[in-house]
Amino acid sequence: MLRFTLSRLLQAAVTLWMVATIVFFLARLTGDPVALLAGENATAEYEAEMRRRFGLDLPLWQQYLVFLKQLSMGDLGTSIVSGEPAMMQVLERWPATLEIAVAGVIITLSLALPIGVYAAANRGSWLDTFARAFAVLGQAVPAFWVGLIFILVFAVHLGWLPAGGRGTIWHVILPAITTGWFAVAGIMRLTRSSMLEVLASEYVKLARAKGLPARTVIWKHAFRNATIPVITFTALVVLAQFLTGSIVAETVFSYPGVGSLVIDALRKRDFPQLQAAVFFLSMLYVFVNLGIDLVYGFLDPRIRS
Repeated sequence: MLRFTLSRLLQAAVTLWMVATIVFFLARLTGDPVALLAGENATAEYEAEMRRRFGLDLPLWQQYLVFLKQLSMGDLGTSIVSGEPAMMQVLERWPATLEIAVAGVIITLSLALPIGVYAAANRGSWLDTFARAFAVLGQAVPAFWVGLIFILVFAVHLGWLPAGGRGTIWHVILPAITTGWFAVAGIMRLTRSSMLEVLASEYVKLARAKGLPARTVIWKHAFRNATIPVITFTALVVLAQFLTGSIVAETVFSYPGVGSLVIDALRKRDFPQLQAAVFFLSMLYVFVNLGIDLVYGFLDPRIRS
């Protein structure tokens, strides 16, 4: 188990290094931040001084080495725009992203699991047809379009929920549903297919032959075994998606989380801020995957071989 753990830790470290490297070089393809900050009327001397202050006067390979050295010490630099530590701003925005993630997971599981179970238990019914149609629609329609439709319907026309911002629990609902739109369809579809497979098994047929109530057979015997692949999908895809995939929802609803911070840094060409935010989100994703790998390795010795 120790060898398996060290191997997965090494893979995680290499993955994070690759992410940091890719983000570093891609960020510099967005343009020159000095030209954006200095303005059109700035003198050449002033621009040169700004580049020297931010370390942008160095060759690209030297900037990369400085970045790796700071990263190894846990320093992701200082924001060019605000002058504050980049990671500190990310951590300040993190609770907002976590709000959407937690609310999104709760809403997603509350909708996807019951509908998937009942669709499988009533195969061929109108509910099963609706579930399959919604699964296809949910995985085909982009999240930003869903968010705009939600704003138009629930905020503009009905006036039930706020169109953007953060402050109350009502501000979280639309961004959470928008973020979980794809996840609801995926979990619903996976739950239905897993339940159909379990319901056709011999031990479920035996439970029915004993005269057990349908509710007991479905929820106590079938659902417990059908949730194994669902839990895997939820932990590996949904949790990571909510923690890292809130960029679209936060942008559409002007929610001040890490996702919107990425967009702001990209627009302003704030290299350190962009690197810190993307690295933080990537680190969450990698650690979620690492945790799942270690749990699987602990539960199933064959994986460690």
